[in-house]
Amino acid sequence: MVIATDLMTVEVPKAAEDRTVSDLFSAIRQRPWEELSHIYLVGCQGRLTGQVPIESLLTAEGRNEALRAPRRPSCRSAAG
Repeated sequence: MVIATDLMTVEVPKAAEDRTVSDLFSAIRQRPWEELSHIYLVGCQGRLTGQVPIESLLTAEGRNEALRAPRRPSCRSAAG
């Protein structure tokens, strides 16, 4: 019998929201992922600040642009 914990993915792709799209792609290539539909963004305190669909990263024009969660201040601007 299959139970819910057998179906759960413990490791999820996450990134600091100030990483660039290029840096993120380099990092996710370092290991295989069971599920890779979203990148989960974490802020300076390690808390979830948002998610970015992988499709939007694949079509991103600015590879050097930072990943940002919408409508949230970054750690740098909050500390200033």
